[in-house]
Amino acid sequence: MSIRIDCYLSVLKTFKKTYPDALFEVITRAKNHPLSPSWDLLKRARRENWEFKKYEFSFLTEIAKSSIAKKRLRELQELHKHGVDIFLVCYEKDPLKCHRSIIKNLLEKQEYIE
Repeated sequence: MSIRIDCYLSVLKTFKKTYPDALFEVITRAKNHPLSPSWDLLKRARRENWEFKKYEFSFLTEIAKSSIAKKRLRELQELHKHGVDIFLVCYEKDPLKCHRSIIKNLLEKQEYIE
């Protein structure tokens, strides 16, 4: 059982074939997912060319203000505890420059920013 961030949308079908029993959580703004950054945050970060640490801080601040996001984090953690492999998926190819890595860290540390 693991939480993985190496899958992104353009390779999702291949991963689903390889891991048919896994949960693929598509955490994109286009899907209006509670664990995706707001459009405002994405636009600001891109326009101002933020370093990842600044983006991470701002994104964690958004998560901390969202009861829906914290609820979904708890649900994913519970699935993970019960042996479900979870893939966090979005558009960004590099998972280390993506909010997927931030969500993974929250899940692994069981931090929900109460």
